[in-house]
Amino acid sequence: MDLIWVIISLIGVLGLFFLLIYGLNKLKNKIGVVSGSKMRILDRVTIGREGMIFVVSVGGKLMLMSATPQHIEKLCDLDMTPEEYISQLQNDSAQAQANFASVFTSVMSRNNGSSNPEKENNDD
Repeated sequence: MDLIWVIISLIGVLGLFFLLIYGLNKLKNKIGVVSGSKMRILDRVTIGREGMIFVVSVGGKLMLMSATPQHIEKLCDLDMTPEEYISQLQNDSAQAQANFASVFTSVMSRNNGSSNPEKENNDD
């Protein structure tokens, strides 16, 4: 009889544990949406092992910020709107992809069109 009560108690405790985890996940998702409505990280670059530089949009203004595990600092305000920054990022990304494609194509055509000089030297 005691074994049955131990099993029932264990099932109850595990059920409460999983219910608590489920509730915390739901609460975390709701808090994240509310707190992120006015502030967004638009871009970030890793500097070293633990440092980062962020472009943050807060209330329609852009700021450049740095962060390390010990310190967060505002570096400067940027003179553009978040929409301008995002469109510039998209243009730069499209240009980088086009540049990569053209360089990759030229390298591949060079490698396929001509013989390898190291191979010619080894054939002697």
